[in-house]
Amino acid sequence: MTAFLPAPALLSPPRRSRYFYTPLSCAKTAPQPSQSSQTSQPSPVASPSLADTPINTFCGFAALVGPSNSGKSTLLNRLLGQKLAIVTPKVQTTRCRIAGLATSDATQVVYLDTPGIFPASSRLARAMVKSAWKSAASADAIAIVLDVAVMFHEGRRQDIRKLVVPKDTETVMARVAEKRIKGHQAEIKLCANKIDAVPEEERPFVEERMHAVMEKTGLEEAGAQLHMMSARYGNGVDEFATWVKERMPMGPWLYPEDDLTDMPSRLLAAEVSREKAFMVLKQELPYEIAIETTSYKDLADGSIRITQDVLVARKSQKMIVTGRGGAVIKEISMRARHELAEVLGSTVHLILTVKVRGKWKEDRRQYEQWGLDFNA
Repeated sequence: MTAFLPAPALLSPPRRSRYFYTPLSCAKTAPQPSQSSQTSQPSPVASPSLADTPINTFCGFAALVGPSNSGKSTLLNRLLGQKLAIVTPKVQTTRCRIAGLATSDATQVVYLDTPGIFPASSRLARAMVKSAWKSAASADAIAIVLDVAVMFHEGRRQDIRKLVVPKDTETVMARVAEKRIKGHQAEIKLCANKIDAVPEEERPFVEERMHAVMEKTGLEEAGAQLHMMSARYGNGVDEFATWVKERMPMGPWLYPEDDLTDMPSRLLAAEVSREKAFMVLKQELPYEIAIETTSYKDLADGSIRITQDVLVARKSQKMIVTGRGGAVIKEISMRARHELAEVLGSTVHLILTVKVRGKWKEDRRQYEQWGLDFNA
C-alpha cells in the first residue's frame, strides 16, 4: 500500500549566484532570455571551462506540458528540490517558459515548465500557448501532466463510472501523439498527477481508464508510457526523473553544474511578487496585473534593492491593489520581500509602486522580457 504523507519542506535556496545563468560553450542551442532581459540583470559569475565537466556527458531538454493547473510547476519544484516556479491555486498562473536545471552524475536535464494549454483568444493567451508548444517541439522528452483527481471526482459528481476528460485535454494528448507518430524523436510520458487525491481502492480503475484515453487519443500508438504520481507529495517523482535522465542525448552541458535556472534575476524577482499578488488579491484581478522590475541593485552592505511597478489597466484596479491606507500593496510587498530574501540569500529592500498602464497587454516589451511571441 502506498502512503501519501505530507511532503518534507523543499530545500533551502542557495545564494543568489546560483540563479545567474552562465551557459557553457556547446554545439547545442540553449533557450536564452531576450536581449532586453540580458542587459538589465547583474553581471553573472564567471563561466567555468569545459574542463570542469565530466568527459562523457549527457544533456537535453524535458518539456512539461498540459492543461492549466495540472501541477506542472509543482512538479518542476519537486524535481529541483526547491522552489523556482511560482505556484497558486488559480489557473494560468505560469505566463512564460521557465527552465529548471537538474545536474547529477554526468547528466544535465533542462526541465521546461510551460504555460497551461487552453483555448486562447487574447494576444497574451495565444503567446502563452505558443510558448508551450514551442518548448515541446524542441524537447528530447515530453511529459504531459494531467490532474486525474479532477477527472475522477467529476465522474463521481455526475454519478458515472468513468473519468471525465475535458475535450481540450484530449486535444493536447492527440496533438503530442500525432507529432510523435509523424517522426518527432521525443519520447512521451503521460503523468497522471494528483493521484493522492483519489481513494486508493479506486486507483486501479483510474489507471485502466487512463489507458483507454491514451488509446483513443493515439498516445498508445505513439509509444507513450503512463505514470501515476503525486508531485505535491513526491510519490513517483524520483522514478520519473530517472526516466527523463535515461533519455537525454550525449553532449556537453549547457550550464555549470551548480546553476538552477537561466532566468534573469529581474524576472525572477517579478515572478515572486506576481505570485504574492495572486495570493493576496481575489477573483479575476490577478490576471489584469503585470509586475515589471525597474531597478535591481546590489548594495555595499550585501543587501539588494529592488524596485518594481505593479501594472494595472484601470484606475479602479489601482485602488483595489493599493487598498485602504496602502494595506493591500503592503501585504503583497511583505510576502514578496520575505521570499526573495530566502531565494536570493540576502536582505532585500523591495519598493512596489502601483501604476495604471491601460494597454500593458499590448506592450511588446512585456512579451520580450517573458520570452513570448508578441505576434502569436
